[in-house]
Amino acid sequence: KKHFVASLKVLVGFSSIYYIIITLLKIFICTPIPKIWVHNLPGKCLNSNAIFIADCVIFLVTDFVILSLPLPVIWGLQMPVRHKINSSFALVIGAMHVPYPYILHPH
Repeated sequence: KKHFVASLKVLVGFSSIYYIIITLLKIFICTPIPKIWVHNLPGKCLNSNAIFIADCVIFLVTDFVILSLPLPVIWGLQMPVRHKINSSFALVIGAMHVPYPYILHPH
């Protein structure tokens, strides 16, 4: 239980810091900010493709970590192995949705 709580705290801390940074990075990707949609303005932009790909990869990894965190807890419960397998399978089914937005609508 201590490892699970510690893992959750690390995940929440990492995700919070990461999403603050990536949000600011996406807001200020171009200088001046309107250059992102008005391409002929003077100024410069960061490589938006690299930023969006990195964001997608980190988002996918954190989703899989979130879905895998309960597995050790499930397997530590006192219940029949069949129920543990079914519970784990439900999480795997949930994990199958994670890559679809990036396959169907790549940036």
